[in-house]
Amino acid sequence: AFGHAQRVGILGLCSPILQALADETDELAQLAVVEDNHVLFVAKAEGPGQQMRMMPLLGVVAPVHATASGKVWLASLPRPEAAEILTSQGLPRLASRTMTSRARLLAQLREVRARGYAVVDEELVDGGRAVAAPIVKGGRVVGAVAVSGPTFRLPVAKLHRLAPVVRRAAVELEAVWVQDVAARDFGLGVRPPNGNRRARAPRGSG
Repeated sequence: AFGHAQRVGILGLCSPILQALADETDELAQLAVVEDNHVLFVAKAEGPGQQMRMMPLLGVVAPVHATASGKVWLASLPRPEAAEILTSQGLPRLASRTMTSRARLLAQLREVRARGYAVVDEELVDGGRAVAAPIVKGGRVVGAVAVSGPTFRLPVAKLHRLAPVVRRAAVELEAVWVQDVAARDFGLGVRPPNGNRRARAPRGSG
């Protein structure tokens, strides 16, 4: 198995799982990795049937307070650590429903932890929603997989119905995940920002 991983690389191992998720949901599926207290989007796949899609976040450092992928990671952390990260990275308003209260977001993270997945509803970009599940390796969240789409096609109730499908994909990704994966292993130039520099707000949802 390790030899196969070396031959095809982590992207080659993850891409079929991501594409299967995109095909099943007929929406945009995205993969993110956790690196240096940031969440970075490193791969995507798109379903075959829809003409109108969200813009992918490939190569983007996620605003953790406004993305489903960021929230599932934050929810895995001890509350003081999550609070410190939110203070450091900030909670800028990016869309009409962005949660900018640290206290409210920390309370929401308890629900995310209990459910095992997170949703965002026009919090990163107006007109976009997403659901994400954590990828867990060695007892910690090392990444996330998300499905996103426009609000007219993804009502909140549908996001919750899709959650088991996304969680199943996360378990499949855990099975092929190799130790100490970094964003560079996916062939992208994306890196965690230095210091407290905030990522630019992307036009997409994850």
